[in-house]
Amino acid sequence: MLISIITPAEKDDDKLIRLTAESLIANRHPDAEYIVMDGGLQGKTITFIRKCYPSVRIIPMAFDNPYEAMNAGIDLASGEYVMFLMPGTFCPSNSIDNIATELAVGNNETDILGGSLIVNSQTMRPAFFPNSFFFTRFFLQAALIHKRVFEICGQFSPNYHTCADLAFALTTWEQGVQVVHAREIFAELPPYRLSKRETSAISLEIRKVLLDHGFSEIYADILYMMIRWNLRRRLLIHPVKR
Repeated sequence: MLISIITPAEKDDDKLIRLTAESLIANRHPDAEYIVMDGGLQGKTITFIRKCYPSVRIIPMAFDNPYEAMNAGIDLASGEYVMFLMPGTFCPSNSIDNIATELAVGNNETDILGGSLIVNSQTMRPAFFPNSFFFTRFFLQAALIHKRVFEICGQFSPNYHTCADLAFALTTWEQGVQVVHAREIFAELPPYRLSKRETSAISLEIRKVLLDHGFSEIYADILYMMIRWNLRRRLLIHPVKR
């Protein structure tokens, strides 16, 4: 198995995960599997997902935040690479075929393959870290991560509730993990708006992640203010919205 697609879904995600499941109808691939970590979906939603993707693996699991379910999904994944599609995120037609082709070009030796992401009808491309001020080395929703990377860097830290993906990205940089950038669009996010409370919580946790990874307080404070400003104007994206 080459690719494992993992979606952590909670009880309030029934409507959103339908969008994700529908997008996979045109993305079935013989070397890909779909795993849903079910944190309380309705029975009719599970039936709908199975109709869209008959071979789906639905794993019942209670979890406090999506990262817990994503870590469990990594352990269960049969694929060499894992991809995380949050509820509501969907893959454009044939994107899994394009991803498989990109991986084949690298003889499946690529550590992380990062693609572009559509957010609010705009295409966003990852910047080359560390030249990127906002650490967009890759977008978690549009990245294929080889399972060996988790052996090197560990899984998503339970110390963070909303920004464990940033901590993971920084660790991949610190450990010298190679990221290959593809020009193709791998995923699209649905439109969303963060509340002031969510914006503050995410910004503060980003500051904590930076401090935990050795950045200075001055740098972390500046970045905290800039990210908070940008999140309020939906100029930045965030993978896990709670």
